[in-house]
Amino acid sequence: MCMSHKTRCACGMNHAELTMRDEVLGPDAVVKLYCPDCAKGVEVDYSRMLVDNGWVIEYDIEIAGLYSMKMTRAPEPLTPEYIFDEGYCTWAGYCPGDIERAAKERAEIVRIMKVDPRAYVEKLKKWGTERAVRLGDEGWRKAKAAV
Repeated sequence: MCMSHKTRCACGMNHAELTMRDEVLGPDAVVKLYCPDCAKGVEVDYSRMLVDNGWVIEYDIEIAGLYSMKMTRAPEPLTPEYIFDEGYCTWAGYCPGDIERAAKERAEIVRIMKVDPRAYVEKLKKWGTERAVRLGDEGWRKAKAAV
């Protein structure tokens, strides 16, 4: 089971929904979240921070390390890339705001379901694939990995 948590960025103007795989980590594993605006001027410490398309997640590596025994093949030392890429604390969806955007995009496709079910299935498949490619091309880490 995965829990998600809405987290505000350091400047308070934006938020991202973070999901925690198997509830191994909680929201206290994130020290700060920086949107592209508040990330400007932040000195990135790659031993604690992950940069994804202008957003920066600063993890509390010490807290995460306390739970690393519950993680599958956790590296030593524990890295932000592992935490993010393995889903222990990552975006809900491919990027911040993705769940809401995907729901709106999908709602447009659902309208044709009753009219032409076959076209609906084909359009939904095409949308999912093209969407992952588009987001990957935009630079989102999870979308690149999915393609």
